[in-house]
Amino acid sequence: MIIVFIAAWLLAFTLFLGCMRGWRVSFLCASLATGAAAIAATELLSLFHSLTFRGIALFWIAVCIALLAVITVLLRKGRLHWPARRRGLERSLRILLAGVVVIVLVTGLTALVYPPNNADSMGYHLPRVVHWVQGGSVALYPTHSLRQAYSNPGAEFLLTHVLVLGGSDRFVNLVQWLCFLGCIIGASLIAEALGASRRGQVYTAAVTATIPMAILQASSTQNDLVTSFWMVCFVLFGLHMLKAVRAGRSARQWHYAVFAGGALGLAILTKGTAYVFAVPFAAWFLASLLLDGRTVRAGRRVGLVLLILALALVLNAGFFSRNARQGSPLTGGPDMLETWNTSFTPGTMVSNALRNSTLHIYGYPHQVKDLAYRAVRKTHSILGLDVNDLATTWMGSTYYAGSPGPFHEDLAGNPLHFLLIIVTSLAFFFSKRLRRNGKAVLYLFSLVLAALLFCYLLKWQPWGSRLQLPLFVLFSPFVGLALETPVPARLSRFIEKWRYLFAIPVLAFAAATVWGFARAPGLEKGDRLLLISCLLVIATVLFFLFARPRALVNWMTVVCVALLLLTLPYLFANSRRSIVGKGSVLTTERTELYFPGKPEQARPYINCVEYIRRSGAQDVGLVGGECLNEYPLLVFLGTAAGAPPRVEHIDVRNSTGSIPVPSKGFSPGLVLVTNTTTPVEFTDRYGTFRKVKDFGQGIARIMVYKRVKTAP
Repeated sequence: MIIVFIAAWLLAFTLFLGCMRGWRVSFLCASLATGAAAIAATELLSLFHSLTFRGIALFWIAVCIALLAVITVLLRKGRLHWPARRRGLERSLRILLAGVVVIVLVTGLTALVYPPNNADSMGYHLPRVVHWVQGGSVALYPTHSLRQAYSNPGAEFLLTHVLVLGGSDRFVNLVQWLCFLGCIIGASLIAEALGASRRGQVYTAAVTATIPMAILQASSTQNDLVTSFWMVCFVLFGLHMLKAVRAGRSARQWHYAVFAGGALGLAILTKGTAYVFAVPFAAWFLASLLLDGRTVRAGRRVGLVLLILALALVLNAGFFSRNARQGSPLTGGPDMLETWNTSFTPGTMVSNALRNSTLHIYGYPHQVKDLAYRAVRKTHSILGLDVNDLATTWMGSTYYAGSPGPFHEDLAGNPLHFLLIIVTSLAFFFSKRLRRNGKAVLYLFSLVLAALLFCYLLKWQPWGSRLQLPLFVLFSPFVGLALETPVPARLSRFIEKWRYLFAIPVLAFAAATVWGFARAPGLEKGDRLLLISCLLVIATVLFFLFARPRALVNWMTVVCVALLLLTLPYLFANSRRSIVGKGSVLTTERTELYFPGKPEQARPYINCVEYIRRSGAQDVGLVGGECLNEYPLLVFLGTAAGAPPRVEHIDVRNSTGSIPVPSKGFSPGLVLVTNTTTPVEFTDRYGTFRKVKDFGQGIARIMVYKRVKTAP
């Protein structure tokens, strides 16, 4: 039945294509409409405890019928007009787009053949989906993982529909993959809105598609790409709304305001960092609407603002109301505030800015990483700051420079993209054309302010580069615009004359990386692929040196080609979902792929599930910690689509412990205990339980307790 979900999106895309007259903007509109519909369906079905296969399937069938009826009526009235085909691109741009298509296809294939195996997905993204479907509602339930209860659920709402309609987790990774594709498309449209030509838009697409963190996450069930996509939509339709207001196009103003408000609401519903990234852009759009009264009267401008805020609030109303019952509507219980700084000073912002920037240093050569580490510590010492201050550092973490997992979806940095952002931002001050572009000026200012707010409000975290992904995606249009901006003729001739000299730093960096790899013992497969990528970059630079390009723009194309070449290790050697080598999908069973790098951990889970099935237990309790690796158990038990046995958390001692379990008549005969030290016997409100089996050891240890006495 996943086909009805796909059909609904395709029909929405067809409808918008006939109305909006552009396939790229139609893609975004259809995605926004489908996402908002999924959120509305989840909340409405939950009110009647009908968040089940039947309820979800009937909803999307009704949506398909309604869209088909609307399209039929509009076609008969001649109201749909398909966009004309545009002229082709020049060869160099077609080559860049071909590289982007390869990246999209490889990540899509990876997403399709791998099961979800991200650590956060195993702990709370997907388990909460299973519990929602099991209870037929997204109401709060007792859980040992507070993130299951209080974290923003936008991405998981979408996963719920895909998981239920797909009948398994075969398609759940495609949610992030589609958002990756949407980020590429949306970023190119933002570049167009900022004044970029088709060349600049292609550059933007190439820059966005080659962000390492985006590639690694495109085949996972994380939510950073989903957040990035909704933020891209919010910024794009906000820009379109301002343009429509200045042009006096009344109908388009409201249309774009609806899409901007929907995108803002979806972004906030997906991840809390969206507040930080949205504030500068929202302030820009608000100021432009309220202060520019040349074309639109004040009442309409206020109406547009209220419409955006109302839509964002409506989409989050259910989430806010559930959390408000436990504490704050934004964070839920008091235990969910550890991400935010507890000290807010200029020093806080400086400290986090320095430490966050060094997350994007690659591991080789080691000298660069060590130099950055010493420089950051020295700067903190001069300013009288503690580099590991608990007020600005994630609890239990110690600062380090460079990524410890360059091909890990939680830890990888974006070194070349970070460098491109710095260079193009500095180039802004030397380019009259960029400085005269009012939109580009305000766009860059909003991005810088968003980055500073991120450092001011959020603690430094080892996985901070993952949280910064929306910033990198939103910076891509400015980078693409800057790359296509003509260089002054005198400077162009100077660079052309001394192009060999300017190529030296590129070749030196690549050579240093190759040398660092050559001397490093025990190279990972990702490192070897990066070594090959560096050699290809050297060959490309040398080719263009001897080809004597006549236009400097060719060198900007070389930059994008180099970025494409350097994606090889991220595409094929993802540390969680590798395509090549040992532990890849080609050599490993699907059950073991839920435990990347540690396939032996699958056996205790499988043995435990077999024991439960033999026992005939229909209700199973679960006891664990905040980092409970719950989802594999649910999958192996066959509850991924809501089938028996029922699984509920018991003996919960946090702020959700007072919430009744959603499963009526739940009475566990067996209890599974993981990641915690529990005595041989313990008593809960359901009775007294005694340990009867012990599977595995260490982090993969699962203890089975059987009820020996029922509670009175």
